[in-house]
Amino acid sequence: DPSNQDTNLDRNFIRQQILPMLESRWPEVTSRLSSAARLQADNLELIESMAATDLANCIRVWQPVTAASVYDVLSVISIDHLLALPAARQLNLLRYWIIETLTQGVKGHRAISPTRKLLMEISGSMLSAQKDAEPRILFSGVEFRRYQDNLAIIRQRVEPTLHNEPLTLSPTESAHMGDTKISLIRSASPGQGLSPRIADETLMLKYRQGG
Repeated sequence: DPSNQDTNLDRNFIRQQILPMLESRWPEVTSRLSSAARLQADNLELIESMAATDLANCIRVWQPVTAASVYDVLSVISIDHLLALPAARQLNLLRYWIIETLTQGVKGHRAISPTRKLLMEISGSMLSAQKDAEPRILFSGVEFRRYQDNLAIIRQRVEPTLHNEPLTLSPTESAHMGDTKISLIRSASPGQGLSPRIADETLMLKYRQGG
């Protein structure tokens, strides 16, 4: 790879310029750095394992009150269980929870990484808020909200985009709105469905606005 010779890239500058200087003074520097890297990897694995255990104790199964919502609830954790942990484990759990929630089914598992500033903001303004308060924090296309004794990650639903031309529906032709197929079917039972007079007209389909 010709780019390996380009010292404008940090990795090549360190490999070609910095490491030889360090090794000339401290010959064991490479092995020391390798040992430090392995130790850091072991520590990270331990921290992740602890966060996964804490999350399992805090996670809540959310039952929506109604399906008519403009938000999808992605994940919910118990604030009481979270606050029962030491401060460092609270931040570690919040970091792990956010990453796990926002990277489900996504390649590059650690592509999303919450900053310490965000974790401190959640810890400060949301965990200590009054139960009737409604603080919200935006991050990477989602919102953090407090609801009673729970902390939730939610995402606003995006309605499917309609075609430029109006969608029409008739007894002889179906219409497609996204993945949904809509058809009119004649009923032999009187008093059910639309009046035949209306059904014989060409109807226009559109998404309701608001709410």
